[in-house]
Amino acid sequence: MLNKILAFASLIILFATVTALVRATDSGVSVPIQSVMTPYLQIHDALAKDSLDGVTAAATALGKAAQSDKMFPGELGQEAQTLAQAKDISSARAAFKPLSETLINVLGDSH
Repeated sequence: MLNKILAFASLIILFATVTALVRATDSGVSVPIQSVMTPYLQIHDALAKDSLDGVTAAATALGKAAQSDKMFPGELGQEAQTLAQAKDISSARAAFKPLSETLINVLGDSH
């Protein structure tokens, strides 16, 4: 139980960091960032509700958006694909963590 609580707390911290980085950018978020952040936030919301509803589609969209722009490293697309293939909430959350960390690094570097 403690591991689940710690994992959930880590996800919340990662989400808060990504959100803060996006808000800290110029008032107009660039199209490539927006194209990744929209599905990212959809995934976050579903996982926060202990649901996989829409996670596969959002992760697939995120991966395609990441692969279509050179500002994103290839690993982001791969991490999104891993998340899209998750069969249960636990594996989805495990896949969401490295995806979040990569996205935080990208947004931090682009700011």
